[in-house]
Amino acid sequence: MKNYPIIKRLSTLGIVHHQAFDYDFNPFRTDFVGEGGAGKSMISDILQLICVGTSAFHSPTKSTGKREPNTMVLRTDGKGTDMAYAFINVEIEKDRFIVIGIYLESSGTSNMFIIQSGNNFDDETQLIPFETILGYNDFLKNDEILPIENLKEHITNTLQLTCESWYKTSNYHKILFKNEILPIDLSISGKALENYAKIIQAFSRESLDMNKSEKLQNFLFGEEKEKELFKKFNETVLALNSDSKEFDKNLKEIELLTDKQNTLSELLKLKIEKDENEQIFLLASFNLYSKQIAESENEIKEKINLYENSSKTLTQLKTIVEQKIISTKEEIEIIEPKWDEAYKEKNKWEECEKKLKKFFSWLQYFNCSKEDLKERYKKYQLHKLQIIRLREFTEKLKSKNILAFFIKEKFIGKNILVQINSRIEDYKKELEIKNKLKALNNIEDKKSLAHWALNQTKKLDLLQESIIHKYQNENIRVEEPNNTALRFVPEPDQLIENLKITNQNDKGFWIDLNGLKEHVTLIESPIFDKEDKEEIKEYFQKQTSTIKEDISNLEIKLTNITLLKVILEELENPDDYILAFNSNIGLEEQLENHEMYDVSIVIFDDYFDAFCKEKEINEQLTNAKINFKKLEEEKRNLNNLVINLERDLKLFLLPIIIDEIDVYKSKYKFTSTNNIDLELLNITLEEAEDYYIEFKKIYNTQIIDSNQKDFLKELDLKISTSNHKKNEIYSQNPNLFIEEIVSDNYKDVDINELEKKSNNANITYISKYNSLVYTFLKQKIKQYEDTGDFSPLCREILPQEIFDEKDLLEEEIIEKIANYLRNINIKNRKLNSRKLQKLSEIIDDVSNELSNQLNDIRIISSFLNSEDKKITGGHKVDLDLIFDNVFKKEWMNNFTEEINKDIQLGIDDTLFETLKTFSTELEHFPTLEEKLKEAFYRTGGTRVNKLEVKDLLNPKSYYGLKFSIKSAQGNKTDGSTSQTYSAIALLCMAKLSLIDRTISKSKMRKGIRYMAIDEAEGLGSNFDMLYNIAKANDYQILSLSINPNKIDAENQNIYLLHNSLEDENVNYTPVPIFGLLNN
Repeated sequence: MKNYPIIKRLSTLGIVHHQAFDYDFNPFRTDFVGEGGAGKSMISDILQLICVGTSAFHSPTKSTGKREPNTMVLRTDGKGTDMAYAFINVEIEKDRFIVIGIYLESSGTSNMFIIQSGNNFDDETQLIPFETILGYNDFLKNDEILPIENLKEHITNTLQLTCESWYKTSNYHKILFKNEILPIDLSISGKALENYAKIIQAFSRESLDMNKSEKLQNFLFGEEKEKELFKKFNETVLALNSDSKEFDKNLKEIELLTDKQNTLSELLKLKIEKDENEQIFLLASFNLYSKQIAESENEIKEKINLYENSSKTLTQLKTIVEQKIISTKEEIEIIEPKWDEAYKEKNKWEECEKKLKKFFSWLQYFNCSKEDLKERYKKYQLHKLQIIRLREFTEKLKSKNILAFFIKEKFIGKNILVQINSRIEDYKKELEIKNKLKALNNIEDKKSLAHWALNQTKKLDLLQESIIHKYQNENIRVEEPNNTALRFVPEPDQLIENLKITNQNDKGFWIDLNGLKEHVTLIESPIFDKEDKEEIKEYFQKQTSTIKEDISNLEIKLTNITLLKVILEELENPDDYILAFNSNIGLEEQLENHEMYDVSIVIFDDYFDAFCKEKEINEQLTNAKINFKKLEEEKRNLNNLVINLERDLKLFLLPIIIDEIDVYKSKYKFTSTNNIDLELLNITLEEAEDYYIEFKKIYNTQIIDSNQKDFLKELDLKISTSNHKKNEIYSQNPNLFIEEIVSDNYKDVDINELEKKSNNANITYISKYNSLVYTFLKQKIKQYEDTGDFSPLCREILPQEIFDEKDLLEEEIIEKIANYLRNINIKNRKLNSRKLQKLSEIIDDVSNELSNQLNDIRIISSFLNSEDKKITGGHKVDLDLIFDNVFKKEWMNNFTEEINKDIQLGIDDTLFETLKTFSTELEHFPTLEEKLKEAFYRTGGTRVNKLEVKDLLNPKSYYGLKFSIKSAQGNKTDGSTSQTYSAIALLCMAKLSLIDRTISKSKMRKGIRYMAIDEAEGLGSNFDMLYNIAKANDYQILSLSINPNKIDAENQNIYLLHNSLEDENVNYTPVPIFGLLNN
């Protein structure tokens, strides 16, 4: 008999496929049978929601979309938010019920609810059951589903029961656990709720990750205990925090004073080095500035002297230049007439030389003697007119490209235009005849008499062909012409067949044309007297080709002669041009064209005479050029000098007046040393190779020398600056300069390098000094920063006890510190022992929890390996412990033993202090975290890169788990789907069984237990095994399958589910089949 409580009825309202049904459960087994999509798996999802709520809910059903609680609400068209209820009547004892369930909205809202007779819903309340089982109809009002708040009122009013709801599940689960409706307190933590949900889901074929040890450990034991141990450790750390602070404070004080001593020693060395470099730099700088002042004073005296000399020189130089301009202009007036005469003489002989050279070039061109050249010139002048006409006419013929044509035509005599016109007419007539012959020979013209004759079948006689030849030449055709003045022969055969011939002779004959007689000339060579038509055609083709060539030549001649006529008509007397062209003048003379022929006889004779006087001309020209060049150069130099001097005189600058010159003289005790010789200045200019260049040189030098104002000011400022720097150097350490400085000691030193070295030493010292200030005197940084005061700094940062005596050495300070801190070390040892005791207690707790978990694993393993837990094929489920790649638990025992030994030797400073080796070694690790890690290392733990305290305190870090299915021979197998499901189901039952015993200590705790087996018929004999185990462990079984599976008529209720054909989201009313125990 199933123990109470049991699920008596599951009711649904507004749920997809389960819109308004009550399902009465058999105490042992209830089956839901139907095709896919009929809502079988939703039964297990509904029970999961009622037990765990929506937060941990997950549907194991594999579908196209994820099944969320709000998607299980049946939707109504046109309605904003739909509502649904799912609840179970839990039979607490015979006919005594409590209702628990879930309210869902399509919007995603959900509430857990409980219905009882009482009205107290505190966490510790005892629910009061009622006697009448409730169904979905009790939740309707006027056939409508009510919101949860309205339902509460409806339940009270109609059933006199009390309903309470919760948005969060914590109170709901606590009440169910307290009233033994659920065997597990799911309110403890989210992880406990999640693990319970996974067990329920696993029964419904939800896959659990059993391949990873960590996942298995968390599934079996959760994470609460490891969190509790870590929390206890952290609380201990906080509790001992004050001890740690005191311990750290003492250690830091020792370290700090030792660090100060080392730092101050280093700082003192830097100070000595700084002072030495600074002294060398000051002495060298003082010497340098003294030397610079002396050199600048000498230079300023030289500048004053230059200024005074240039002032006098510039004044005198201006007077000299003015006089030079006057004297130079007088020289120019004297030389001007001489220059004019020399210029004319040079030009005269240059002209003679040009004539001589020109005549010489003619001799070279014609390559003859002067006498032959003269003869050639005279002959040319004699025929000049004819040559000009000949050349002009020839050029015109060439321009029209008819010179060759003209020569070939051989025009002679007078009246050339008459000859031209006559010849034009001859060409035209001949061209006309040729064109007619061309037409006669065109036998391809179908309208011609020749074409007609060629196509006759019989030969023509001489008379007939003569008639055809006559009328063909007269362009008489066989078709009627448009011109009525012309004739035509429409039927040529009538003409030649009926000939009336008279007066025939060798030349020709007359024909009678019906009273009209016409003479016909006999042809010499007949054409149409041949039978071979191709021969006749070939004849006409040859004739046509010859005629075309003749026509082309005649057309070219006609074009050329027409152009010739135009040329001749443009000439004033064309007959003279024809006469010149046909004259006996040699072609060489005709074509010759040279500049010599263009000069007059007088000029030619003048050139001839010049050539004859070549020697005289060359001598006279050379003398004239030499004389002119001398005068030209002299005149040009004088003019340039005047121009340059007058220009510079306009820009002549007088000496710059320096107002402060007297101040400088007095200030630097100046005495003039130079006397200027002004006469020597004039001599220097006159004797110079170039007067102007020498003048500019002197002038520019004096201008520069006179412009001393800025130099004097600069030098004065330089002396002032050097004095200032010298005084600054002196003021830094006056005692350093009491004795006279030996300047030779600093003769070759680099002052910049000394300054750099001194500055670097100072920077290094100040940097180190400031570092101490920033480190130890943060509140007095402004007071000490950059000061470099060594002694005050020591008094500020060291304890005052150190300065009880004067001139303490740093080593004595450190010794006093050691005595001062010896007592603190004793306190630290006590604090260390206390920490280690607390740590030992925590390690004991971890070790105990590890033992408990290992013991639970052995119990689960024993449960799985019992004979009644075999799955198909004799396979068994194994849960094996793995100790590879985990922490070794032995270190915890070693640690506690070592600590206990040291504690027995005493906590205070005793004679046995040196024997406390373990505690003493851990004393160097101030924090509890560091002590724990080091204790692990020193008592057998392996040093790893990332050792975490949390891992050391986690019992699961000391073992691993391996879940597997093994054959009867002990070999590991992957297992079939049904075998794997059965194995996981067994593990889940073992887990629940373990929880029950953990809570109740001795016996199984009361509570509803169910196992929803999806696709039950696929489990085969595994179903029988699970069924028997479920019965033995007080489970109700829900079998979900397509067909009824292994029917037990006594202990089984069956519901046949049918999906509606009208609406896929609703079912027809299920068909129940109740077992005998329900009857």
